[in-house]
Amino acid sequence: MPNVQHAIKGFVKYIDGAKVQLDSFRCHAMILERGTCGGLERLPFLSTNRLLRYNFINEVAKAIQGCHNLNHIHGDVKLDNIMFFVADFGRATQYKLIDFDNATRVGEPMNKHCTP
Repeated sequence: MPNVQHAIKGFVKYIDGAKVQLDSFRCHAMILERGTCGGLERLPFLSTNRLLRYNFINEVAKAIQGCHNLNHIHGDVKLDNIMFFVADFGRATQYKLIDFDNATRVGEPMNKHCTP
């Protein structure tokens, strides 16, 4: 059995959730930890330094590996689904995966979709 706590280090954290009613529409709202900015916003900064790019790719690869260790495929890895986090007064940084709507258990059919 995989170490779940280690596997999810690269995933955005779920804080809370509740059922909400919006007019006649019922849904479940989730509160997730807030990132500093998205991967797409970090792209110009990443293009200035090879070490920063390596760190970005390494952390995203570890997060994807975490999905795979839990027998899931993210299904929609792209810059829009990667968040940048800064903690402890700017000392620690991390990239995390978000948007697991298209995640699929390994061996099950994946939904076909196209990102606009």
